[in-house]
Amino acid sequence: MTMFASCYALPSARLRLLTMPVPLACPVSLPFEEHARLESLVRAHSTPQAFAFRCRLILRTAAPDRPSNLQGATEMACERRTVGRWRQRYLAHGLNGLRDAPRSGRPLRVSPAARVEVLSIATRKPATYHCPATRWSLDDLVAALPQHRLLPMSRSSIWRILEEADLKPPRSVDWLNSHDPDFAAKAQDICQLSVQALRFYQQGRLVICADEKTGMQMLQRRSPTQPVQPGKPEKREHEYIRHGVRALLASFVVPTGHLVWNLGHTPYAPG
Repeated sequence: MTMFASCYALPSARLRLLTMPVPLACPVSLPFEEHARLESLVRAHSTPQAFAFRCRLILRTAAPDRPSNLQGATEMACERRTVGRWRQRYLAHGLNGLRDAPRSGRPLRVSPAARVEVLSIATRKPATYHCPATRWSLDDLVAALPQHRLLPMSRSSIWRILEEADLKPPRSVDWLNSHDPDFAAKAQDICQLSVQALRFYQQGRLVICADEKTGMQMLQRRSPTQPVQPGKPEKREHEYIRHGVRALLASFVVPTGHLVWNLGHTPYAPG
């Protein structure tokens, strides 16, 4: 009798295991701004495909019908564990949780001290290392490393070091330095005028910003520009006709945004 009961107890145990309830997935709620941001990332062509897939997955899990991990996996053609993992990571870390976790990768071939030396060389003048160039290039930096008692380094390694530090030696911009010791105070007064321009305008006072651009050459092409054609670029005449020099006087009405200008002869040009 005992053997008969044990024989029929096994199928019922298996039945209970097969019919055990599956735990419900944690619901995902997206604010309007977060929902719009995820949709923009999905539509952007610059978004990596893996990251865009995870964004689509989160958008699907946050749908009004609240799909389970199994239903989301069926619709997204992936594993149920994949849906559950990215759901949990988004709930724990937000949008950053959908990005790839940092990996250790291979050990650095360039020591931190060598990286500092490369940055130090790139921030100095090329003439310091007997380089005839006025601005550093990757080839010039490669040639200057042995002078600093550093091991040879490839152009790609130097480029990565500069890129990580956001350092661009070949680029330069112009700037205007003021030698007036009271420049900061004067600039503060002018900025305050612009900030209070609307209030002054309501009181009957007008704030105007005026400037001039002199020495503008009035040039004209000798021949009209030829439009672009299949297989041919746009063509412009390299010779031009001079029509003298002009000066542009412009005034910007700060509270209204109106612009008043006049184009005439320069004070030094013959009338």
